[in-house]
Amino acid sequence: MVMVKVTLRGLILVASLLLAPLAQAESTLEEQFEALQSAMLDKDHQRLSELFAYDGILHIANMPPVEGRPAIGGFFSRLFFFLESTRYTHEYTSIAAGNDVAWMTGRVVNTFAGDRESTSYDGKFLMIWENGDDGWQIALYSVSNNAPN
Repeated sequence: MVMVKVTLRGLILVASLLLAPLAQAESTLEEQFEALQSAMLDKDHQRLSELFAYDGILHIANMPPVEGRPAIGGFFSRLFFFLESTRYTHEYTSIAAGNDVAWMTGRVVNTFAGDRESTSYDGKFLMIWENGDDGWQIALYSVSNNAPN
């Protein structure tokens, strides 16, 4: 039988070594989320689409899914003609222990130009991120609409 002496200092060291990659991942994800918000505000569909995995999926309420980075870039290029403003409120991030998948949730308010007046809708978002050879990229971005219909 082998006896191991565990000290508080040892436990703290082990915990910090285990948690350091997750803390770094959370910081990187926050930077990526800020880049997404900036690209949305700047209406830069190219920069925005580069945040998605090449085979990423965008799913907006009441619309068919948009699959693949080129199609997602095209979708946002067209959307930006009508989008007047967008505001995100990030509420929660969770990172898988393997540091390869993460998800974010929150709220979003989008305002679109109309024929006579602007229309806003409130919704919720879910972003699933994957950490691969190119770093953290969006695998799935889904936006709901809080409207009753």
